[in-house]
Amino acid sequence: MTFQPKISDYAKEVSGRLQINNEQSQFLEYLKQENIKKEAKRLEVLRLREEEEAKSCTFSPQTTDCPAYIKRIAKSMSIVKAARNSTSGLLDNSNMKPDWK
Repeated sequence: MTFQPKISDYAKEVSGRLQINNEQSQFLEYLKQENIKKEAKRLEVLRLREEEEAKSCTFSPQTTDCPAYIKRIAKSMSIVKAARNSTSGLLDNSNMKPDWK
């Protein structure tokens, strides 16, 4: 090409606003840091918003633990169900009537 621009000495001495040289790794590091800062700020705003919403809540449910005998029944039923599922591969249960009918 015949056109060759001449860069002034002043332009060579002035650094950019970001104070980053012409290295790609520095710029990428700068972008990572900015993204980390933005994400931290976003999470802080989200946390503050949730705290404000929680302050206005007046409903706080109180639950009771279920009785021990119900827990035992549920545990035994889960054991029976697991046993049936493990033996269902051995037997053909397609023609069997369900127990609950």
